[in-house]
Amino acid sequence: MFVRAIEKDTLLLLLEMGKSSHPYEYMVMLGAENGIINTVYPIAGSEASEDAVTILMDMIPLGMNLVGTAHSHPEGPFLPSNADLATFSESGSTHIIVGQPFDENAWQAYDRSGQPKQLDIV
Repeated sequence: MFVRAIEKDTLLLLLEMGKSSHPYEYMVMLGAENGIINTVYPIAGSEASEDAVTILMDMIPLGMNLVGTAHSHPEGPFLPSNADLATFSESGSTHIIVGQPFDENAWQAYDRSGQPKQLDIV
């Protein structure tokens, strides 16, 4: 599915999740309708620390319309790490990284190869 935008409430939720999980990272899966990200799916069994988060891919329910991931970089830049790039390549087309100060400008979307991607906020 081509993803072109994110609902403002969904973006605000992702930013709040980053703020409330600080100093630990978090990761969730994302869902969309009509090309607009509008759903956040926490995954059971996720493990987080100050510098990494692990999602057990076999815990993702079958049949979900997943378009990518979102996670936080609590202390670092919004640039994807090598581990992020590996996750991006196997889990959807759109990936979001949020960070401090967790406001509406503190995020970046990427495509599955780690290239910045523009998303409208609707």
